[in-house]
Amino acid sequence: MKNFTQLPFWRNFIVALHDLIMACIAFEISILARYEIIGYPQEIFFLWPATLSFVLICSITFWHLGLYRGIWHYASITDLLTITKAVIISILLFFPLMFLVTRLESFPRSTLILLFPMLIIFLSTPRLIYRIIKDRNLENIFENISKNKIQVVMVGADNESERFIREVNRPGSSPYKVIGIIDSSIKSVGRNIRGVRIWGTLTDLEKIIFRLNSKNFNPQKIIISNAKISSDKLNILLESAEKLGLTVSKLPRITELFKADDSDKLNFPIYSTLQPLALEDLLQRPQQALNNDKVDSMINGQKILISGAGGTIGSEIVRQIINLNPKAICVLDNNEFALYKIQTEISEKYPDLEKNIVIGDIRNIDTINRIFQKFKPDIVFHAAALKHVPLVEQNPTEAILTNIIGTKNIANASKNFSCKVMVLISSDKAVYPSSVMGQTKRIAESYCQSLAISEINKPNRNTNFVIVRFGNVLGSTGSVVPLFQRQIKIGGPITVTHPDATRYFMTSKEAVRLVLHAATLQENYENLNRIFILDMGEPIRIQDLARQLIRMEGLQPDKDIKISFTGLRKGEKIHESLFYKEEILMTTNISGIKEAKLFVPDLLEIENNMKNLKFLSESGKIEEAKKLLNKMVNEYTKPFK
Repeated sequence: MKNFTQLPFWRNFIVALHDLIMACIAFEISILARYEIIGYPQEIFFLWPATLSFVLICSITFWHLGLYRGIWHYASITDLLTITKAVIISILLFFPLMFLVTRLESFPRSTLILLFPMLIIFLSTPRLIYRIIKDRNLENIFENISKNKIQVVMVGADNESERFIREVNRPGSSPYKVIGIIDSSIKSVGRNIRGVRIWGTLTDLEKIIFRLNSKNFNPQKIIISNAKISSDKLNILLESAEKLGLTVSKLPRITELFKADDSDKLNFPIYSTLQPLALEDLLQRPQQALNNDKVDSMINGQKILISGAGGTIGSEIVRQIINLNPKAICVLDNNEFALYKIQTEISEKYPDLEKNIVIGDIRNIDTINRIFQKFKPDIVFHAAALKHVPLVEQNPTEAILTNIIGTKNIANASKNFSCKVMVLISSDKAVYPSSVMGQTKRIAESYCQSLAISEINKPNRNTNFVIVRFGNVLGSTGSVVPLFQRQIKIGGPITVTHPDATRYFMTSKEAVRLVLHAATLQENYENLNRIFILDMGEPIRIQDLARQLIRMEGLQPDKDIKISFTGLRKGEKIHESLFYKEEILMTTNISGIKEAKLFVPDLLEIENNMKNLKFLSESGKIEEAKKLLNKMVNEYTKPFK
């Protein structure tokens, strides 16, 4: 059951009761002090009609000026000014009222001189003490109220919004003035933070903007704090901002406010660090509460090899791995420039880490064996692949040699050199594949499963094979996001294949984090035929993605930037799937990761077919190779028994 003080009515009632009790006490003390100084001591409440009248006047004045709505955690000079104004108005109303009723007979006028400072102190001191206790910092109480040029509305009634409001009110040349706050929770509506009112919730945005306009405000910008907003609400916010002609920015995370030189000094002013919305903000999903202990212990002190280390996923694996204290790292890729970039990152962050930077082709078994023999990795992450669907359709044999034969080489080397774990990065395009790229990924999955099962009863079995399947990675090379951004930059149009096309999306950081956790799951022999599938939330319509990218640039879809539908390309589907209907889908003990079982072919059979595939591909017999590839996919897609 919720604490009753969490309800807005009761919270306001308690604050109002406090203020009226303070008014009563201040009034009585002022009268008693007056008679102690000049006259004879009197009993308490001997002028109770006057006390009651003053308290009633205060209740009306305080309510009208919004004294009850202030959030004590954010009490500031603005609140002190409001209290001072409320006390002055209450005294000015009380004085003529007493004159009309009693002609001020038997009421000492000098009492009001004592009452004025005393009531201000009684009302402000509890707020000040509460703020100091919460902040443990006195200087945050003081602020400067200045007129700013750009009027903004904050989204989120939280510490970040309060910090921003405090910053823009400091002396200086801040270009912003916060005129209102919108929160996702209704319980804060009607209250104040540093004198700025919380007007309503996100669903009321348009009404709130119109109301502010009616009060002679001119909101021009919306700034989102670090408040958690679902992607649906964020989309609604962007659409409403577009209609209202408002731009949208966000505050950086608190860790991003520190200088890059690790001096632990904050970058101020904060308003200068405002950021545009990133696409990841539109794809927010609840962050999985993951236990990193197993990942830490798996990587700590181990020798790690990453193939495709220059790619989007491979390079992110490198970035996360080097933070986990590996003994040594080997990064393998056939792209010289990509390797140079990731080498530079490693050297800048961990100059003393032992690293092997290898330019090599995973299709060459001799090269792979030499690398494994020299480096002797404990754990292998295999991210190297050809993945651009239209290009792979035009070069099918290259994909067969890279995605299938290359994977076989890495998997066999992992087994032969007794690696503890080999992780294959797969794709949702391996599910009901309509493209050569998807078919090659499905065969790669099948081979790793078959190899794992074949080793189950061998006494010298040392290698666990882990297959992780997920969808598109935001901003990866060859993905739609960089393409759309380039098209927006040149003025459009944005080209979308189909109006209803959808895809699963995930950030590279989130995907790799889950991949590392999935690698810790493959511990039992009975799990060897399973494929781990990352929970990517709901698929996103590509057309909607394009429209949001346009809005994030402050432009209007169909008006400033046109959207053109070009039709599906060869090998593309309208919708992707993460698992086959024939697969048995189960949960794991890690949130965000599921596992599926599917038919696993005999190792000897799949090796013979792969041998033929390799021969046909190297001989340039494209159609025969594609025919065999298709046959293998159909035969290996069966329910698990």
